[in-house]
Amino acid sequence: SGFSGVNNYSAQAFLDKGKITVENIITTMMAGDEKASSIESEYLQILSKGGKFSFETTDGTTNLIIRNKDENTVLVFKEINLENTSWNLTFYNDGNAVVSVDEPLQEKITLGFGGGGQLFGNAAVNTFGSDYYSSDDSSLTFGQFITTRMAGPAEMMELESKILNLLSQVQVYEVSGKNLTLKDANGTTLLVYREN
Repeated sequence: SGFSGVNNYSAQAFLDKGKITVENIITTMMAGDEKASSIESEYLQILSKGGKFSFETTDGTTNLIIRNKDENTVLVFKEINLENTSWNLTFYNDGNAVVSVDEPLQEKITLGFGGGGQLFGNAAVNTFGSDYYSSDDSSLTFGQFITTRMAGPAEMMELESKILNLLSQVQVYEVSGKNLTLKDANGTTLLVYREN
């Protein structure tokens, strides 16, 4: 599963002796601009053809390389490492829809992944800390949150409560470009952060 530029997708993938076969690709049905939709269509078409795959390490980063029958590289997937990254909140699930965060708040509401599994950030009024646990299959969970105890305007405190509640539900993450999407176990988008 993944994000193809406009839509999320899932498929069945079969690995056998260095070859990958991808079948039954299904996508969400979001509309996008013409350029993004064209790139997405080409990407899904290349992915559906499968090919030979290998893992190659360059500069300490392991990439998944897919090559076509002529041995030409057609897709490169870079390894994602959350450690030592920081992010600003751009969207959150308000219970009815995924809504945008007002631009001035985007700089204030943060999430950071430190070394040794340490999580830190600001949830609107208070700073917080926790542990995080991630694995190669894009699973991500957080430990108990510890926050400062500052008071703020009622609407900011309400937003902070929502954000911390959503963070406690996270089970899966996806990185696409400069966006980090956090989802629950059912694949529902909870929070979207942008790399800062």
